[in-house]
Order: sequence, then C-alpha cells, then structure tokens
Amino acid sequence: SIDVSIVSSAVKDLDVLLDNLEVALDAHTDIDMKTNFSKGMKGVDRLVSNVGSALLRAVNLSTLMHGFGGAFASSRGSLPIRREDYFKSRAVQGIDDFISHSWQTSRWSKFLAVCMVYNMKAAAVSSWLAAVVIFVLELDAVAILPKFFEVETIHGGQVYRHHRGCAGMVISPIIFILVGLFWQDITKPHMVFVDKFC
Repeated sequence: SIDVSIVSSAVKDLDVLLDNLEVALDAHTDIDMKTNFSKGMKGVDRLVSNVGSALLRAVNLSTLMHGFGGAFASSRGSLPIRREDYFKSRAVQGIDDFISHSWQTSRWSKFLAVCMVYNMKAAAVSSWLAAVVIFVLELDAVAILPKFFEVETIHGGQVYRHHRGCAGMVISPIIFILVGLFWQDITKPHMVFVDKFC
C-alpha cells in the first residue's frame, strides 16, 4: 500500500519547486504569448517573446561566415557552447535573423547556402553593373579598354573585320564570385542567432 502522507508531502515539495522555478524564470524572461487562431486553423499562429537584454545574444554574419564557414566544420562546442565561441556573440536589443541548421549537413553546403541567402542579390547587381560599365568602356566611341580578339563577319558577300573585347567575360564573373563570398564583410553588420555562438 502507498503511504498517503508521503505522496502528499512529495506533491507539496513539487509545487514549491515549480513556484521557485517560475519565479526564477520571471526574473530573467518576460514572455508574452499571443495566439491568433485563423479560420479553419488550430494552434498558435504567433509567439511574441520579450527577452531580457542580458539573455538576448547574436553574432555578426561576418563572424559566422569567417574562414568560409569554419564554425560549421565541427559540432564540438555546440552544446555546451565553448567559451571562445560564446564571446564572439554579444548582447543585442534585437536579432535580424534566426539561423537553424543540421550538424549532419556539410560545412560547405551550409556556407554556400548562407551566401545564397544573404549575398546573391548584391553579387548579381554588382556583376551586372560591372558588365555595363565595361561594355561602355569598350565602345569604339570611348575606346578606354582594349579589344584583343579580331572577328570576321560576312554580310552581302563582303568581309568585315572588327575587334571584340573580353574584359566583361573575365571581370564580371570574378566580381560575382567575390561579392557572393564576401558581401557580409562589406555591408553593414547583420546580427543573427546561431546555436554555436549564442
């Protein structure tokens, strides 16, 4: 048989423990949950959390991508967070993005995915602008950049020779790659939450 007094005492101890835990959490985090139920949809649509500034941390996207995503090379230090990784993040008032990832995915896959999300637009615009500028500089009317290739075309039985430049074909892809890999170091800081650092 079960001693009712022992069970009652255990329940009271559990209640006290839960109350203490709730007080401790309230001291650090003020969470305001707002639920919004859409028609035909059950569950929480939005969770709004107000976290104390001491707990809200983020790392600069440039730091995350340093060394071609070296932070993703190993899961060592993810839990618990290594001291040197933790101090690469800092307390912030707000987080720009939350980055979730799987340690089973390779470092390079994650690095290139982050490059695609954050740098691809800047890389495309930069390389396109470079191509336009180079095109103008290679025009015969401007003739600032040299044209190395001689091309023959035949129109109406007559042979025409003209020169064609190749700077755009060389420089534009290089700019695309460089901006695509390093835009996070050029642009304004973008603060993100990543478990490895925060």
